[in-house]
Amino acid sequence: MNTPSLPGVLFLLYILLFLPFLAVRSARQMRAMRAGAPGAPPWPKQEQILASSLFMLVALFVVAWLAGREVRYSFFAVPHLHLEDLLAGLAALVISLALSALNRAIRSEGERRDMMVHALAPRTRRQWRLYTATALAAGIAEEAAYRGIGMAVLWWVFGNWYVAALICAAAFAAAHAMQGWKSGVTVFLMALLMHGLVEYTDTLVIAMVVHAIYDMLAGWMLAREEDNPQVPASSSDTG
Repeated sequence: MNTPSLPGVLFLLYILLFLPFLAVRSARQMRAMRAGAPGAPPWPKQEQILASSLFMLVALFVVAWLAGREVRYSFFAVPHLHLEDLLAGLAALVISLALSALNRAIRSEGERRDMMVHALAPRTRRQWRLYTATALAAGIAEEAAYRGIGMAVLWWVFGNWYVAALICAAAFAAAHAMQGWKSGVTVFLMALLMHGLVEYTDTLVIAMVVHAIYDMLAGWMLAREEDNPQVPASSSDTG
């Protein structure tokens, strides 16, 4: 086992402990707001939620860039670009969409309508602009942090790609705790898929593009559901 530099240690603390802590706390707060618990603040506007998410993603990329600068990590390097790499990216996108569809299929109508991700569903032009910016930022920042420098540091520490990928994928899922445990399993599997894609293509760029496209398609599907509600949202999120 190797010892990472101080920036590497601080970055690992940020993505392995601090972000999951924030996610769990935010999930509890939003559940309390949705349930109308005594003393809970009012439910925030979608623009506020999207703007807050965008800010956190920009901060994540800045922290990743600062940690990567110490080891001269190149987040946007593309050593080669072959047809197989593009096909691998397309396959990763299709599998991600299939995992998302499976995640929704195992839920009841009430559970689907009650998912926290509906808080991000864009409807107005302003919300779509914010959502698009957030999706692009997520594709760049989260891949840079988890599949990029986070993976590199953990691989250096443990000397084992599989251990590093599992830890990063678990941290990535924990950072999405607001979506509930069922979605957390799906996010974990998607994270492992993205790790495999980066390892196969030898670049973060394709994974960034796939991630952003997936988030945009997810937003479009959520917006369609919001425009065509089938059941009312309930007051609790069960996963």
